[in-house]
Amino acid sequence: MNKSSHLRIDMKLLNIISNYVYPSIRKKLVEILYYEKKFKQKEIARKLYITQSAVSRYIRGSRGRYLDITKATETMKELKELAEIIAKSDLEPEELEYRLATIVFKAMGRGEICQFHSQIENIDPKTCTLCRELFGSYLLGLEERNKN
Repeated sequence: MNKSSHLRIDMKLLNIISNYVYPSIRKKLVEILYYEKKFKQKEIARKLYITQSAVSRYIRGSRGRYLDITKATETMKELKELAEIIAKSDLEPEELEYRLATIVFKAMGRGEICQFHSQIENIDPKTCTLCRELFGSYLLGLEERNKN
């Protein structure tokens, strides 16, 4: 595969992450805070550094509706843990974004997004290993850091 082919794949993957995966994960976090933790929309907006209007759109389903995260059990567990942390304290914006990005990368590395990916691109989720290869090494690095 030549350099331009790699760049096209990388750009498509970034598009999938930024337009579909990240908003869907953020939507689920908003729903957990709203429905399970009983936070008001205004409080969720403050804690997540987004507008109350964005919170409302996540709850109504007009934002982040592309991917059903509830089927990704590990990702759901991580989101519930993050919601618990957010409920107990205020995270700095950088810390929050780091934690959300980590959840996204881990979901990709575990292959939890493959079925969705196949709906927007012509790939076979049973044979495609792109995300597992790219983000699986990220998972291994996290495991190594956590051991030390």
